[in-house]
Amino acid sequence: MRAWCLCHICTCGVTVDGMGEIQIQKPTKKEQGIYGCSVANHLGSDVESSSVLYAEAPVILSTGRNITRPEHNHLSVVIGGIVEAPQRANVTIQCPVKGVPQPNVTWLKKGGSLSDNISLLFNGSLLLQNVSLESEGTYICTATNALGKAMATSILHLLDTFWELGSWTHCSATCGHLGARVQRPQCVMANGQEVSEAFCELLQKPLAGFQPCNTWDCPSRWFTGTWSQCSGSCGEGFRSRQVTCKRTRANGTVQVMPPRARAPRERPLGRRPCSSHPCVQGLIEPGNQRTLTNLLF
Repeated sequence: MRAWCLCHICTCGVTVDGMGEIQIQKPTKKEQGIYGCSVANHLGSDVESSSVLYAEAPVILSTGRNITRPEHNHLSVVIGGIVEAPQRANVTIQCPVKGVPQPNVTWLKKGGSLSDNISLLFNGSLLLQNVSLESEGTYICTATNALGKAMATSILHLLDTFWELGSWTHCSATCGHLGARVQRPQCVMANGQEVSEAFCELLQKPLAGFQPCNTWDCPSRWFTGTWSQCSGSCGEGFRSRQVTCKRTRANGTVQVMPPRARAPRERPLGRRPCSSHPCVQGLIEPGNQRTLTNLLF
Protein backbone atom coordinates (compact mmCIF):
# COMPACT_ATOMS: atom_id res chain seq x y z
CA MET A 1 0.00 0.00 0.00
CA ARG A 2 1.23 3.49 -0.75
CA ALA A 3 0.12 7.12 -0.14
CA TRP A 4 0.40 9.90 -2.70
CA CYS A 5 -0.56 13.57 -3.18
CA LEU A 6 -3.04 14.62 -5.82
CA CYS A 7 -2.88 18.24 -7.08
CA HIS A 8 -0.22 18.79 -4.44
CA ILE A 9 3.51 18.16 -4.07
CA CYS A 10 4.20 16.42 -0.82
CA THR A 11 6.69 18.36 1.28
CA CYS A 12 9.29 17.08 3.67
CA GLY A 13 6.83 17.66 6.54
CA VAL A 14 4.63 14.83 5.24
CA THR A 15 5.63 11.24 6.15
CA VAL A 16 4.04 7.84 5.60
CA ASP A 17 4.64 5.07 8.16
CA GLY A 18 4.56 1.35 7.67
CA MET A 19 0.94 1.08 8.66
CA GLY A 20 -0.13 3.24 5.68
CA GLU A 21 -0.84 6.30 7.83
CA ILE A 22 0.14 9.78 6.67
CA GLN A 23 1.33 12.33 9.22
CA ILE A 24 1.68 16.10 8.69
CA GLN A 25 3.96 17.68 11.26
CA LYS A 26 3.53 21.35 12.14
CA PRO A 27 1.15 22.01 9.25
CA THR A 28 1.23 25.30 7.33
CA LYS A 29 -0.71 26.58 4.33
CA LYS A 30 1.80 24.82 2.09
CA GLU A 31 0.37 21.46 3.15
CA GLN A 32 -3.14 22.27 1.92
CA GLY A 33 -4.31 20.03 -0.87
CA ILE A 34 -5.88 16.69 -1.81
CA TYR A 35 -4.21 13.58 -0.41
CA GLY A 36 -4.92 10.12 -1.86
CA CYS A 37 -4.35 6.55 -0.69
CA SER A 38 -3.85 3.69 -3.14
CA VAL A 39 -3.86 -0.05 -2.27
CA ALA A 40 -3.22 -3.00 -4.56
CA ASN A 41 -2.63 -6.78 -4.47
CA HIS A 42 -2.90 -9.66 -6.94
CA LEU A 43 -6.72 -9.39 -6.83
CA GLY A 44 -6.94 -5.70 -7.75
CA SER A 45 -6.55 -2.11 -6.46
CA ASP A 46 -8.49 0.73 -4.85
CA VAL A 47 -8.02 4.52 -4.47
CA GLU A 48 -9.49 7.05 -1.98
CA SER A 49 -8.67 10.76 -1.42
CA SER A 50 -9.26 13.46 1.21
CA SER A 51 -8.97 17.27 1.16
CA VAL A 52 -6.73 18.86 3.77
CA LEU A 53 -7.35 22.55 4.61
CA TYR A 54 -5.28 24.83 6.80
CA ALA A 55 -7.76 25.97 9.45
CA GLU A 56 -7.63 29.47 10.98
CA ALA A 57 -9.46 30.82 13.98
CA PRO A 58 -11.81 33.75 13.25
CA VAL A 59 -10.36 37.28 13.15
CA ILE A 60 -12.45 40.47 12.85
CA LEU A 61 -10.66 43.24 10.97
CA SER A 62 -11.99 46.03 13.18
CA THR A 63 -10.88 49.63 13.50
CA GLY A 64 -10.72 51.77 16.61
CA ARG A 65 -11.46 55.08 14.88
CA ASN A 66 -14.27 57.33 16.10
CA ILE A 67 -16.37 58.61 13.19
CA THR A 68 -18.65 61.65 13.04
CA ARG A 69 -20.51 62.42 9.81
CA PRO A 70 -23.35 64.83 10.61
CA GLU A 71 -23.75 65.95 7.00
CA HIS A 72 -24.39 62.44 5.63
CA ASN A 73 -27.78 60.74 5.64
CA HIS A 74 -26.17 57.37 4.82
CA LEU A 75 -23.11 56.40 6.79
CA SER A 76 -21.03 53.24 6.24
CA VAL A 77 -18.32 52.37 8.80
CA VAL A 78 -16.13 49.44 9.84
CA ILE A 79 -16.90 48.09 13.30
CA GLY A 80 -14.91 49.51 16.19
CA GLY A 81 -14.93 52.86 18.00
CA ILE A 82 -17.78 55.33 18.37
CA VAL A 83 -20.08 56.24 15.48
CA GLU A 84 -21.92 59.57 15.64
CA ALA A 85 -24.75 60.13 13.16
CA PRO A 86 -27.79 62.41 12.90
CA GLN A 87 -31.28 61.12 13.57
CA ARG A 88 -33.15 59.55 10.63
CA ALA A 89 -29.89 58.62 8.90
CA ASN A 90 -29.12 55.12 7.59
CA VAL A 91 -26.05 53.54 9.19
CA THR A 92 -24.23 50.45 7.88
CA ILE A 93 -21.74 48.78 10.26
CA GLN A 94 -19.38 46.45 8.42
CA CYS A 95 -17.87 43.39 10.16
CA PRO A 96 -15.07 42.10 7.88
CA VAL A 97 -13.77 38.68 9.02
CA LYS A 98 -11.25 36.09 7.98
CA GLY A 99 -10.74 32.47 9.04
CA VAL A 100 -10.88 28.88 7.73
CA PRO A 101 -13.47 27.55 7.52
CA GLN A 102 -15.36 30.75 6.73
CA PRO A 103 -16.66 32.14 10.05
CA ASN A 104 -20.35 32.58 10.68
CA VAL A 105 -21.26 36.20 11.58
CA THR A 106 -24.00 37.08 14.09
CA TRP A 107 -25.06 40.38 15.65
CA LEU A 108 -26.67 41.47 18.90
CA LYS A 109 -27.28 44.70 20.77
CA LYS A 110 -25.96 44.98 24.31
CA GLY A 111 -28.77 45.15 26.83
CA GLY A 112 -31.52 44.76 24.24
CA SER A 113 -32.69 43.16 21.03
CA LEU A 114 -32.30 44.22 17.42
CA SER A 115 -35.31 46.29 16.33
CA ASP A 116 -37.37 45.82 13.18
CA ASN A 117 -35.53 48.56 11.28
CA ILE A 118 -32.24 46.58 11.52
CA SER A 119 -31.30 43.93 8.95
CA LEU A 120 -28.30 41.67 8.32
CA LEU A 121 -26.83 42.06 4.84
CA PHE A 122 -25.48 39.19 2.74
CA ASN A 123 -21.85 40.25 3.41
CA GLY A 124 -22.33 40.15 7.18
CA SER A 125 -22.83 43.91 7.61
CA LEU A 126 -25.56 45.35 9.83
CA LEU A 127 -27.91 47.97 8.32
CA LEU A 128 -29.73 50.34 10.67
CA GLN A 129 -32.40 52.29 8.81
CA ASN A 130 -33.91 55.60 9.85
CA VAL A 131 -32.12 55.61 13.23
CA SER A 132 -33.76 57.21 16.24
CA LEU A 133 -32.92 57.60 19.92
CA GLU A 134 -33.95 53.96 20.44
CA SER A 135 -31.16 52.93 18.07
CA GLU A 136 -28.42 54.23 20.35
CA GLY A 137 -26.29 51.62 22.07
CA THR A 138 -23.49 49.07 21.67
CA TYR A 139 -23.63 46.65 18.74
CA ILE A 140 -21.63 43.42 18.95
CA CYS A 141 -20.42 41.37 15.99
CA THR A 142 -19.43 37.73 16.70
CA ALA A 143 -17.57 35.54 14.20
CA THR A 144 -17.34 31.79 14.91
CA ASN A 145 -15.97 28.65 13.26
CA ALA A 146 -14.73 25.24 14.45
CA LEU A 147 -11.56 26.72 15.96
CA GLY A 148 -13.15 29.46 18.05
CA LYS A 149 -14.77 32.87 17.90
CA ALA A 150 -13.93 36.59 17.78
CA MET A 151 -15.93 39.64 18.89
CA ALA A 152 -15.86 43.36 18.12
CA THR A 153 -18.15 46.26 19.09
CA SER A 154 -19.27 49.69 17.89
CA ILE A 155 -21.12 52.31 19.92
CA LEU A 156 -23.79 54.29 18.07
CA HIS A 157 -24.45 57.80 19.35
CA LEU A 158 -27.05 60.08 17.76
CA LEU A 159 -26.43 63.78 17.30
CA ASP A 160 -29.15 66.17 18.46
CA THR A 161 -30.46 68.47 15.74
CA PHE A 162 -32.86 71.40 16.01
CA TRP A 163 -34.09 74.47 14.15
CA GLU A 164 -32.31 77.76 14.71
CA LEU A 165 -32.70 81.14 13.05
CA GLY A 166 -29.60 81.99 11.02
CA SER A 167 -27.89 85.31 10.42
CA TRP A 168 -29.75 88.30 9.00
CA THR A 169 -29.41 88.79 5.26
CA HIS A 170 -28.19 92.09 3.80
CA CYS A 171 -30.83 94.78 3.41
CA SER A 172 -32.67 94.56 0.10
CA ALA A 173 -32.49 98.35 -0.47
CA THR A 174 -30.29 101.25 0.56
CA CYS A 175 -33.17 103.68 1.12
CA GLY A 176 -36.88 104.25 0.52
CA HIS A 177 -39.73 102.13 1.87
CA LEU A 178 -38.95 98.65 0.46
CA GLY A 179 -35.81 97.82 2.46
CA ALA A 180 -36.04 94.52 4.38
CA ARG A 181 -33.79 91.79 5.72
CA VAL A 182 -34.64 88.17 6.51
CA GLN A 183 -33.49 85.67 9.13
CA ARG A 184 -34.05 82.16 7.73
CA PRO A 185 -34.34 79.00 9.91
CA GLN A 186 -31.66 76.35 9.50
CA CYS A 187 -31.17 72.83 10.87
CA VAL A 188 -28.14 72.71 13.17
CA MET A 189 -26.44 70.43 15.69
CA ALA A 190 -25.60 71.25 19.28
CA ASN A 191 -22.17 72.59 18.20
CA GLY A 192 -23.82 75.02 15.76
CA GLN A 193 -22.86 73.17 12.57
CA GLU A 194 -25.54 73.38 9.88
CA VAL A 195 -26.80 70.08 8.42
CA SER A 196 -29.41 69.04 5.88
CA GLU A 197 -32.98 70.14 6.67
CA ALA A 198 -34.02 66.48 6.26
CA PHE A 199 -32.63 65.82 9.76
CA CYS A 200 -35.12 68.29 11.29
CA GLU A 201 -38.22 67.26 9.32
CA LEU A 202 -40.01 65.89 12.37
CA LEU A 203 -39.46 69.10 14.35
CA GLN A 204 -41.64 72.22 14.23
CA LYS A 205 -39.99 74.65 11.82
CA PRO A 206 -40.06 78.27 13.05
CA LEU A 207 -41.13 81.17 10.86
CA ALA A 208 -38.44 83.23 9.20
CA GLY A 209 -37.59 86.55 10.83
CA PHE A 210 -38.46 89.75 8.92
CA GLN A 211 -37.24 93.25 9.67
CA PRO A 212 -37.56 96.56 7.76
CA CYS A 213 -34.27 98.34 7.16
CA ASN A 214 -32.82 101.49 5.56
CA THR A 215 -36.30 103.11 5.63
CA TRP A 216 -35.28 106.71 5.06
CA ASP A 217 -35.55 109.22 2.20
CA CYS A 218 -33.45 108.43 -0.85
CA PRO A 219 -31.12 111.08 -2.33
CA SER A 220 -32.47 113.12 -5.21
CA ARG A 221 -31.68 111.89 -8.71
CA TRP A 222 -32.50 112.70 -12.29
CA PHE A 223 -35.36 110.96 -14.10
CA THR A 224 -35.70 111.12 -17.89
CA GLY A 225 -38.64 110.52 -20.21
CA THR A 226 -38.57 109.09 -23.74
CA TRP A 227 -37.21 111.03 -26.70
CA SER A 228 -39.75 112.72 -28.96
CA GLN A 229 -39.90 112.35 -32.73
CA CYS A 230 -37.59 114.56 -34.80
CA SER A 231 -39.12 118.07 -35.08
CA GLY A 232 -38.65 118.20 -38.84
CA SER A 233 -39.35 115.77 -41.68
CA CYS A 234 -36.35 117.06 -43.64
CA GLY A 235 -33.32 119.12 -42.97
CA GLU A 236 -32.14 119.69 -39.43
CA GLY A 237 -34.42 119.24 -36.43
CA PHE A 238 -34.20 118.18 -32.81
CA ARG A 239 -35.54 115.62 -30.35
CA SER A 240 -36.51 116.47 -26.81
CA ARG A 241 -37.36 114.69 -23.57
CA GLN A 242 -38.44 115.63 -20.10
CA VAL A 243 -35.75 115.73 -17.41
CA THR A 244 -36.97 115.91 -13.80
CA CYS A 245 -35.26 115.83 -10.42
CA LYS A 246 -37.07 113.51 -7.97
CA ARG A 247 -36.54 111.53 -4.81
CA THR A 248 -38.32 108.55 -3.21
CA ARG A 249 -39.52 109.25 0.32
CA ALA A 250 -39.40 106.76 3.19
CA ASN A 251 -43.20 106.55 3.08
CA GLY A 252 -43.11 105.37 -0.56
CA THR A 253 -44.17 108.62 -2.23
CA VAL A 254 -42.12 110.26 -5.00
CA GLN A 255 -41.34 113.97 -4.52
CA VAL A 256 -40.38 116.35 -7.34
CA MET A 257 -37.33 118.35 -6.33
CA PRO A 258 -35.93 121.63 -7.69
CA PRO A 259 -33.11 121.16 -10.23
CA ARG A 260 -30.63 122.69 -7.81
CA ALA A 261 -31.00 119.58 -5.59
CA ARG A 262 -28.59 117.86 -7.97
CA ALA A 263 -25.37 119.09 -9.51
CA PRO A 264 -26.13 120.79 -12.87
CA ARG A 265 -23.22 119.05 -14.57
CA GLU A 266 -24.88 115.70 -13.85
CA ARG A 267 -28.16 116.71 -15.54
CA PRO A 268 -28.89 114.50 -18.58
CA LEU A 269 -29.49 116.14 -21.94
CA GLY A 270 -33.05 117.25 -22.60
CA ARG A 271 -32.53 118.15 -26.27
CA ARG A 272 -30.35 116.84 -29.09
CA PRO A 273 -30.15 117.53 -32.82
CA CYS A 274 -31.50 115.18 -35.45
CA SER A 275 -31.42 115.27 -39.23
CA SER A 276 -33.25 113.66 -42.13
CA HIS A 277 -33.26 114.07 -45.91
CA PRO A 278 -32.26 117.50 -47.22
CA CYS A 279 -35.16 119.74 -48.23
CA VAL A 280 -35.53 121.06 -51.93
CA GLN A 281 -37.46 124.28 -52.80
CA GLY A 282 -40.24 124.27 -55.50
CA LEU A 283 -39.20 125.23 -59.12
CA ILE A 284 -41.20 126.60 -62.15
CA GLU A 285 -39.70 125.67 -65.51
CA PRO A 286 -39.82 128.33 -68.30
CA GLY A 287 -42.61 127.66 -70.81
CA ASN A 288 -44.11 125.02 -68.65
CA GLN A 289 -46.83 125.58 -66.03
CA ARG A 290 -45.92 122.40 -64.17
CA THR A 291 -44.78 123.20 -60.65
CA LEU A 292 -42.40 121.07 -58.66
CA THR A 293 -42.83 121.62 -54.98
CA ASN A 294 -41.24 120.02 -52.00
CA LEU A 295 -39.27 117.44 -53.96
CA LEU A 296 -37.33 115.14 -51.72
CA PHE A 297 -34.33 113.17 -52.82
